[in-house]
Amino acid sequence: NLIALREETGELVWKTSLAAPSGEPTGAPSGAPLYANGLVSIGTNADYGYRGQIIAVDAKTGHEAWRFFVVPSPGEPGSNTWPKNNNAWKHGGGAVWLVGTFDPDLGLLFYATGNAVPQYGGENRPGDNLYTDCVVALDSKTGKLRWHYQVVHHDIWEADVAEAPVLFDAQVNGETHKAVAAMRTDGYLF
Repeated sequence: NLIALREETGELVWKTSLAAPSGEPTGAPSGAPLYANGLVSIGTNADYGYRGQIIAVDAKTGHEAWRFFVVPSPGEPGSNTWPKNNNAWKHGGGAVWLVGTFDPDLGLLFYATGNAVPQYGGENRPGDNLYTDCVVALDSKTGKLRWHYQVVHHDIWEADVAEAPVLFDAQVNGETHKAVAAMRTDGYLF
């Protein structure tokens, strides 16, 4: 559950279940929530045979605004990176352990996603296994994927992103560009 408390009194304002309306198993929240553009978003654990999710709810009402599944369903963009001859995608992992970050100028949320499961065995899930081990940029209002960058393709080392994404301004040939940094568990910075 995700709850909102009245600041002055601690009174419960709303309580929202993070379980998927479809009934699909949902892991527990695993990082701090993030407030942006009137919505509160949070990621879920996915190491026990679930698909990681990022859920956004209206900050005033607690009603779900959108839900992003780290491992796409068949037919969705990125699903071609999972096998077609089995249901590995249903239990694909991609936990969202870390708090996201928000760029108000771009209207984008940036979240880091965890490794595919099983962590040390990829025999049942050939392919790149999107959107695990990624930084995903989501439209803050709709949750639609705008872009992704995968730091490990077909991870069998549990080498996902270890720190929350960091936004910064980069100087490239004398020009300022918006940038995002992510560090993998082995210390590589992207």
